[in-house]
Amino acid sequence: MRKAWIVVCLLLVGGGLAAGNGSVARRQLEATMSVDGSVDVDDTGAVTAYVLDHPEKLPAGVTQLLAQTLPAFRFEPVREHGVPRAVHAAMNLVVAANQVDPQHISIRVRSARFTDADTPASGRVTVNVGAMPRYPDEAARANVGGAVYVAMRIDRSGNVLDAQVQQVNLFAIDSESQMRRWRSVLGKATLKTVRRYTFNVPTTGAHAGDATFTGVLPVLYRIGAGPPVYGQWDSYVPGPRENIAWLANDDVLGVASEAIPDGVFAQTGLALKLLTPIGGG
Repeated sequence: MRKAWIVVCLLLVGGGLAAGNGSVARRQLEATMSVDGSVDVDDTGAVTAYVLDHPEKLPAGVTQLLAQTLPAFRFEPVREHGVPRAVHAAMNLVVAANQVDPQHISIRVRSARFTDADTPASGRVTVNVGAMPRYPDEAARANVGGAVYVAMRIDRSGNVLDAQVQQVNLFAIDSESQMRRWRSVLGKATLKTVRRYTFNVPTTGAHAGDATFTGVLPVLYRIGAGPPVYGQWDSYVPGPRENIAWLANDDVLGVASEAIPDGVFAQTGLALKLLTPIGGG
């Protein structure tokens, strides 16, 4: 375990993060890893099987953690016309590592999202037209990146009714006041663009008749080589999560947002409801 923690520590110190004078931020910094796959859930909400994408690329500690935790997950049964049914679900996870003492690390599932893999594009909201927001010049010059999670309300025509920043995680270390400023800079740049996005709305399935749709859209800003290779550790400083009054309190809140893939609109009401608590932090 000591060797594994040394690898994580090196990533936390370097990791492509912009360095500042934020000692508090360094204590908040987490090493994280995205893991994808799928689970089979029976009509009682129990996990009957799971598959990890490219398990050979994942550290042994991560696969061991998931072997222990995933079979124990319990979901609210998925119902079709009021009758519980089995479901095959796509899985997006974020695993986080934290130091317990100088010789040991603790790893946990920080964020998780599960969606019915059989739901076609026609049954969910997808981005139709949307150019990437322009990287703010001052953030680019300072080598500051981040992940901006935008809560959005979409009307039946696919236009944006409202958009608010839910959370900004920074790929940068700085003072608390500077990090607040960088979160504001990235958030404002994102809102300026995504409010002009248009979306494809459901034409089939349970939400085909809805008048409005809500969800969360992540937008990433990175300097350099881009996101880490699958199976490698990443690092960021988690930002505070805002309470969005009109966003339904279900699958896109709590610990689920950080597991949404970049550029994917995570529509409210599509994810399976996980009943088992996870260590979101």
